[in-house]
Amino acid sequence: MKKLSILFLLITGLFLFGGLKISAVSVSVGDVTTEEASIDDSFDLSAFRNNTYYRTLNTWLQTYRVISKDEESFAISTFEAQNPDITFLQDSTYDQNTVAVLSEDETLTYNITVEETGLYQLGIDFYLPETFYTIPTVQILVNGESQYNELDELELEVLWEVVPLEESVRYNRYGNELLPGSISISKWTTYYFDDYNATILEPYQFLLEEGSNEISITALNLDLYIGNVSIKGSTSNIDYSTYTQNQADDALDTSGQLVTIQGESYVYKNDLEVKSSYYKESAMTPYSYKNTVLNQLDGSSMSRAGTAATFTFEVAVSGYYNIAFKALKSSNMGVAAGKNIYIDGEIPFTELEGYLFESSRKWQNVTLGNSDGDYLFYLEAGTHTLTIESTAIQYTEYIDQLNSIMDNISSISLLVQTITGGNDTDSVDWDILKYIPDLVERLESYADTLESIYDAIDEMDQGTDSAGEVSTLNVAAKQLRRIAETPNKIGSKLTEFSEGSGSAYQLIGNSISYLLSQPLSIDCIYIYNDVELAKPMGSFFVKIWDG
Repeated sequence: MKKLSILFLLITGLFLFGGLKISAVSVSVGDVTTEEASIDDSFDLSAFRNNTYYRTLNTWLQTYRVISKDEESFAISTFEAQNPDITFLQDSTYDQNTVAVLSEDETLTYNITVEETGLYQLGIDFYLPETFYTIPTVQILVNGESQYNELDELELEVLWEVVPLEESVRYNRYGNELLPGSISISKWTTYYFDDYNATILEPYQFLLEEGSNEISITALNLDLYIGNVSIKGSTSNIDYSTYTQNQADDALDTSGQLVTIQGESYVYKNDLEVKSSYYKESAMTPYSYKNTVLNQLDGSSMSRAGTAATFTFEVAVSGYYNIAFKALKSSNMGVAAGKNIYIDGEIPFTELEGYLFESSRKWQNVTLGNSDGDYLFYLEAGTHTLTIESTAIQYTEYIDQLNSIMDNISSISLLVQTITGGNDTDSVDWDILKYIPDLVERLESYADTLESIYDAIDEMDQGTDSAGEVSTLNVAAKQLRRIAETPNKIGSKLTEFSEGSGSAYQLIGNSISYLLSQPLSIDCIYIYNDVELAKPMGSFFVKIWDG
C-alpha cells in the first residue's frame, strides 16, 4: 500500500507540475489497480517542435497557397507617425534618405496590406552603424504573434572582409604564415528574412491575412538602421535545361581558357569562424615542405550549415565554362557535404542547390555536373563572384524525422518511469503492454524508419562503402528491436533505450549532429574550358624527395 501511495504521488506531481500531457495510467501493485488509459495523448514532448518553421510551413501549405507577387517596397518614413518612440533621421548614405534608428531592445512597427490571404516573403533594408563582432539578431512578430520558433531570435546575414597582412608581419619568427585579419562590412543590405543555418533554401514564408497586417521588428543585441521594408511572392530557380536555353547565342569560343582561384584567397565570409589553413601535400598550391603556408579553405571551419565564403575572379572571353573544385572531404565520412553554389550572388539553376560532394580520403578534381555530363556556365567577360555556402537542405526532412523519434522515445521513457515508479530492476513483473498496448509496434516502426534513413544517406554518398558516421542509426534500430522483444522489461532497459551515452536516444542525437556538419576543404577552383587540369595529388617520387 505504501508503494501505491508513492506511485500515486509521482503521477499527480508530474501531472500538476511537470508541464506534460498525461492521461490516466493504469498501474497494478498486488491486487490494487488504478484507472486505465492509453498512451496516445500522454507525454507530448514534441509539441514545441511542431512550431518550427519546417513543420509550420508544411501545415500552412495544406490550407494556404504561396502567393505570386512582384517585389513591393515601402518607404520607412511612411511609418514614422506609427512609431513615436523611434528616432528617424536623414542618412545621406542611403538612397531613400530617411531611416529608422532601432536601438537595442526597441521595436519598430509597420503595416502591410495584402489583397489575398496567403504566404509571402518579407524583407528590410538594414545597416549596422557600428563595428560588429557578432551576428545581429531580431525578433519578428506578425499581428502580435511569433508565427514559428525561428522568429523569436532571427539572425541577419552580415559579411566580413578578409584583410591580408602586410609582408613584414605576414610570417612568425619560425617562418610560418599567419592568418589574415577580418573587418566587418557596414553597408546597406536588402535582406529577406531566411534561415541563417541554411536548412531551408528560400527566404521564410509569412502567413498574412487579407487586409492590413502589423509587422514588428525588435533589435535584440545590436543597434540597427532600417530603411525600406519589402514584400514579395515566392520565386524558384530554373533547372539546368532551362538555364542553357536562356543563354546568349553569340557565345565566343573559350577553348584553352583557364582561371585558377586559390581556396585560401576568398575575399568575404559570413562567419568569423571561416578561415584558411595549411595542408601538407606536394600538389597543393602554394606549397612549402618545411614551413606552413596558407593553401586551402579549411573545411572544418565551414562545416556549420549556413557558413559561406566568396571569391572574385575575371574571365577574358564571354562564353561557356566548366567549374571544378580541387576538394577534399575526408572527415564526416559517408555523409555527403551539401553546398549551394552562387555565381554573382545567384544560384544559376536548381541543380546547384545543395550540390553534393562525396567523401574521399584523397584530393580530387570535382567538376560540377551530373550523370549526363559536366555543367556549362555562361560568363560574360569581366569580373565575377563565386560563393560556396554550406547547407543541410538535403537532410532537413531526415533530421525532422529523427527529432520526432527522439521525442517519442523520451515520452515513452517518462511514461514507463511513471508506471514503474523508477524501479529499474527485473524483480517486479510490470505488465507494460497493458498500459502501452502498441509499444512493440511503435518500437519496430521507429527502427524501420532509422534503417530507412540510414540507407538514404548512404545512397547519397558513393565515395565510401558505408555511411560510417551515422551507422549509429542502425545500432539504435537494433537496440529498439531488442527492447521490443521483451517490452515488459523496458523499465530495466532504460539505459539502452533513453538514458546514457549508449542509449538509442543518444545515438540518434549523435547522428543528427553529423547531418548538420558539412566539411569540405578546397585547394583550388578552376574556371576553364577544354583544358587538362593539374593532377590533384603529388607523385610518389616527389613525396620521397620531400621526406
